[in-house]
Amino acid sequence: MDRFNLQDGQYSFPYHHIPHETSEGGISIIRSLPWGYEYLVYQRVVQQLVMELKPGSILEVGCGDGRLIGSLATPGVQCVGVDLSARAIAFAQAFFPHVDFRVADVATLPETFDVVAAVEVLEHIPDDHLATFMSATMARVRKGGHLIISVPTTCMALNRKHYRHYDLDLLLKHVKLGAHNVELESSQFVFRNSTVFAMLSKFLFNRVWSFEIHALRRVLWRMALRNVRADSTSGRHLVAAFRVL
Repeated sequence: MDRFNLQDGQYSFPYHHIPHETSEGGISIIRSLPWGYEYLVYQRVVQQLVMELKPGSILEVGCGDGRLIGSLATPGVQCVGVDLSARAIAFAQAFFPHVDFRVADVATLPETFDVVAAVEVLEHIPDDHLATFMSATMARVRKGGHLIISVPTTCMALNRKHYRHYDLDLLLKHVKLGAHNVELESSQFVFRNSTVFAMLSKFLFNRVWSFEIHALRRVLWRMALRNVRADSTSGRHLVAAFRVL
């Protein structure tokens, strides 16, 4: 392998952006996302749910920087990601150039898809826009296709970026705002944040320090995977699949 290819192989991630100046005026050589375990758990649940449907086309609404739709892109499957954030789409295009990313409102899309996913999106939609958003999103699902939704639940305190968190009844109510004939095929509460997991996470990642201890990192991931299944009193995310009739 020549020197160019050796260097080029380093760019699976833009590693030069990891070292950065902090808001306190210091320097950090890591970027810590303590919620990353939880994020990867519900992303994995959604990913597996979509893959089990074996769709020929997938749309992710509110795709952000493209992590989910990029992971679902396989030869022969049409993958489209849309978001209103041009900055997010620029990152998505850089990471997954083989996916069709667009800065667009879902209502402007001409196509329909076998599967449409909205992952942790509904909580960002103002109440007076929900009916329009749901109608436009569901209109992108082919008859007989599926709508996959993931939302944070009321087991978590309301995030200041969110308009609401969900239980199953509220999610069903908001899906019905789409004015389409749909049926709930499955729902599951995801990620039970156990006391031990929460304490260990807080010890490793807090405002004072962040530790990347490899052995403990593996322990945390195994614990996170054991905590995938939850119920309505403990699950921090709700993942539901609907069939559009």
